[in-house]
Amino acid sequence: MKAKSFYFAASFFILLAAGLITAWISFSPDSPQAMADRIADNLAQELRMIEEDLEPLRNSSFSFATALQTETRYPFFVYDGHRLTFWSDNRFVPPIPVLEDTLHLRLLRIGREAYILKKDRLDGQHVATSLITLMREYTIRNDYLSEEWNDRIFPSRNFTVLEPNASLGVPVCIGNTCVFRISFLTPEVPANRNLQSAAIVLISLSIAMLLMLIYSIMPQIK
Repeated sequence: MKAKSFYFAASFFILLAAGLITAWISFSPDSPQAMADRIADNLAQELRMIEEDLEPLRNSSFSFATALQTETRYPFFVYDGHRLTFWSDNRFVPPIPVLEDTLHLRLLRIGREAYILKKDRLDGQHVATSLITLMREYTIRNDYLSEEWNDRIFPSRNFTVLEPNASLGVPVCIGNTCVFRISFLTPEVPANRNLQSAAIVLISLSIAMLLMLIYSIMPQIK
């Protein structure tokens, strides 16, 4: 019985200490470059999802019927030269001059809106341009219009997206391509959301060990 109580007590203190340390690390402000690297990793993951979504359209002649059946997490537009032949969303269509850019990945700033354009060649004639919304701000804010930001990429809304050739901010790069730069308005961005979840799990387990410890010593008290 004493050995079991010692095991529960030791587990409680170890798990509690690990949980508190993990929580402290998760809420410690990260360096601007570390935050930019984390954003780049998130963006790379979204780009991989786009490639997976467009896989049914590759390696064969473009089919309008196949495009209609293709489900994607981000809107895409298929061009035959400069002619738009298919669009999965009509709320915003990238302007033709932007599509003449030779870059396969680029930032598009229009007013208070920021997007990522990704080009993928489907066959010899057709190119798919996918659109990732980074942020969208409105001059007027009310119950119907408020700032939008992609929380799958950014851990916080306290940021400004800048052109890749800007002199301010920290570059966000995918491979050798720096797509944009980012400037954080405040440094109070959690270092890692996964660490916060891990801290909650560890502290919860420590509470469970404490309850088991109390339960194990109750017979001795009686």
